[in-house]
Amino acid sequence: VQHNWAYGVFVAHYFSYILASVIIAFRKRVKASSRRERAKYLILGWSYLSACLLGFVSDSIFLFIGFNFPNMAIIWIVILSVGMIIAMDKYGFLSILPAGEALDILESMSGFVLYLDESGSLIWANQSALRACGRTSLRQAIGMPCTQLLPKPLGGIPACQCSLESEHAEHETVFGPSAIPVRLRMHRVNGKGTDGTVVYAVDLRPEQARARAERRLADTGLLLDEFMARSLDGIVLTDSAGRVVRWNEPMVAMTGLAATDAIGAPYWDLRASMEPPEKRDPGKIHAAIKAVLEGKESTWTRRIIESEIIRPDGAKRLIQSDSFTIPHTDGMILAIIARDVTEERRQAAENIERIRNLDHAQKMEAVGTLSGGIAHDFNNTLSGIVGAVSIIKAQLESNSCTDPQDLLPELAIIDRSAQRAASSVKRLLTLTRKHSPERKRFHLDEAVRRVMEFAELSLDKSVSLRYETLPSATIDGDSGQIEQAILNLVINAEHAMTVMRPSDEQRGGIIRLELAKGRPKRTSASGVMEVADTDYWRLSVTDNGVGIPRHILTKIFDPFYTTKQGDSSSGLGLAMVHATATQHGGFVDVVSEPGKGSTFALWLPAATDQQAAATEERKVHARKGLVLIADDDEIPRETGKAMLRSLGCTVETTTDGEDAVRLFSARSKEWAAVVLDVRMGAMGGEDAAALM
Repeated sequence: VQHNWAYGVFVAHYFSYILASVIIAFRKRVKASSRRERAKYLILGWSYLSACLLGFVSDSIFLFIGFNFPNMAIIWIVILSVGMIIAMDKYGFLSILPAGEALDILESMSGFVLYLDESGSLIWANQSALRACGRTSLRQAIGMPCTQLLPKPLGGIPACQCSLESEHAEHETVFGPSAIPVRLRMHRVNGKGTDGTVVYAVDLRPEQARARAERRLADTGLLLDEFMARSLDGIVLTDSAGRVVRWNEPMVAMTGLAATDAIGAPYWDLRASMEPPEKRDPGKIHAAIKAVLEGKESTWTRRIIESEIIRPDGAKRLIQSDSFTIPHTDGMILAIIARDVTEERRQAAENIERIRNLDHAQKMEAVGTLSGGIAHDFNNTLSGIVGAVSIIKAQLESNSCTDPQDLLPELAIIDRSAQRAASSVKRLLTLTRKHSPERKRFHLDEAVRRVMEFAELSLDKSVSLRYETLPSATIDGDSGQIEQAILNLVINAEHAMTVMRPSDEQRGGIIRLELAKGRPKRTSASGVMEVADTDYWRLSVTDNGVGIPRHILTKIFDPFYTTKQGDSSSGLGLAMVHATATQHGGFVDVVSEPGKGSTFALWLPAATDQQAAATEERKVHARKGLVLIADDDEIPRETGKAMLRSLGCTVETTTDGEDAVRLFSARSKEWAAVVLDVRMGAMGGEDAAALM
C-alpha cells in the first residue's frame, strides 16, 4: 500500500467486507431448505470469493513481487456483478419470484395485463392483451395511448381522465379496438423513474366465461375423480334429474354393476334392480328419490341405514349407506356413500351365538356392577328385621307386652323388610338364572318399575333416575330378558355420565325414561331397513353423558366392542340388548351427539289382542288336611309349617327326600299335599316326587 495509511485502511475495509459477504453467503447456503435457495447463495458466494481472490492476486501479490500487471479491479467487480444478476434473474435474489418467472406467469394469464407509464402510454402487455389490442408483438404495441385501449375514462391515469374511486375498485368497461367487455382493476406504481399503472382486465365475453367455468369444472372433476377412485367406500353421485354421473370402483365391486352400465341410468332403476324380489317396488323408490331431489324433507337421507341387495350374479350382500343432498346450480343432486358390511354382520352373527353362551357371565357382570348397592340395601333390610325382633323379644321377656296389638308396629317393620328383601332376591334371580326365553304376556310398565327400584339402590350418587307416569303397556315375551335389557341400558347411561367422562369434567347427570306407544317409520331403526306394520311400545333411556361419535354408531351393538377404558366393561351389554330386542321382534334405535348425550330407544311390538296379562295375586283360603314338608333348611321348613298350621292344616316335616318318600308311602291315601325342596341331600325333590 506504499506506506499510505488511508489507502491501507480502504483496502483492509474492502477486503473484510468481501470476506464477510463470502462467509454469510456460504452459511446461508448450508442453512437453506430448498434447492433454489442453495443455488442462489452458491452463485453469490463463489462470485464474491472469485472476485476477491483474483483482485488480491492481481492488485496485491503481483505488485508485492514486482510483477508489472495492470490494475484489473474493474474486471473482478464485473464478475461479482454478473453473479448477482444471475442470482436475481434466475433465482429471485432480493425478490419473492425471479424476474423471468414473474414475466412467464403474467404471460400465461388469460386475463389482459398492461403496464402504462405516468402519461398513460403502453410500456408492456402480456400475450392475451396484445391479441385483444390487435397486435402480434410487444414492439408494435409499445407507446399506444390508453385512450386507444380503454375508450371510457380510467381512474389513476391522467391521460384517461381519472374516474375510479380507488385503485382497488373494479370497473366494467370495454377494451381494445374490438370493444371487448371487461371487468378492470388497476394498481399504481410509484418509484424513481418507474411511475405508472398496472392494469388487469377480465374478459367478460360469454364464450370466455364458459371457457373459464369449463376449466374450473374440469379441474374440480379431475380432483373429484381422483378422490373417488382412491376411496375405500362406494360413492355414487346423481344429477338433478336423478341420473347417475359418478359410480366408482368400490361400487362396482359391491354391486356387480359396471360403471359403464350405471352412469347415465336413473338411480331409482339401479336401486330397484338390486332389491330382493319380495321388496322390489320401483314406483315407490322413484317417488322417494324424486321427492328428495325436489327438496322435500326425508328421514332416509339423514341416517345410516342397512339394506340387502342382490347382485346380478345372484349373490346377496348387506350394504350400509348414508345418503344426502347437495345444492347445485341446476337443483339438488343426490350423493350416496356405501360400504359392504356382509362379512362384518356374519362375524357379528357368530359372535351373537358366542354371547348366548356367555349370557350368564354377562348377567353376573351386571350383578357385580350393582353388588355394592345390593349389599347396602340388604344390610338396611336386615337391620329392620333384627331390630324389630329384638324389641319383640325384649317385650316378651320383660312381660311388658300385655296386648298383642302393641307388637303390630314391629311386625309391620318385619313385613316390609321381608318384602323388600324378597324383591331384591327376585331381581337377582332374574339376572342370574339360566333359562330358555319365555313367551308370556306381561306388563312392560311393571317391568320398568321393578328395574328402577332395583337400579336406584346401586347407581352412583351423582346420577338420578327420572320418569313420568308410565302408561299400562302389555307385550309378549320373556320378562326376565326384557328387564335385563332395560337394566343394561340404564347402566350404560350411568357409565356415560361417570366413568367415561374426562377427569376434568364433573361427574353425574340425569337418566330419563319414557314409555310411549307408536308406529316407527320404515327407516327409524339404525341398521334396520324394514319394521313391522304394527303398534310398538317405545322405551327410551336418555342421558346427558359423553355421547357417541357418528363414526362408531354402527359398531356399538357389536359383541365385545367397547369404548370404556380399562376393565369397566366386557362389551356385551348393548350386544345383549340388541339380541333381546331382535328375539322379541323389535329393534334398538339410538340418537347421540358427542358432548351432549344419547337416547337409546327399545322398540317392542305391543300385544295384539285385549287378553289381560297374567297376574300373580291370589286369595288364600283356610283348609284342613294333612301336608308333608321336606326341606333340609330349618328356617323355610319351620316357617312353612307355621303358615300351614295357621290355615288349619296338620303338618309333618322331614329333612331329606328318602325319608319323605317313606312317610308318604306309609299314609299315601291321607296326604292332601306335599311340599318338596328341589335340592336335598342324596335325594332331591324331583326324584322324590317321581317315586311318590
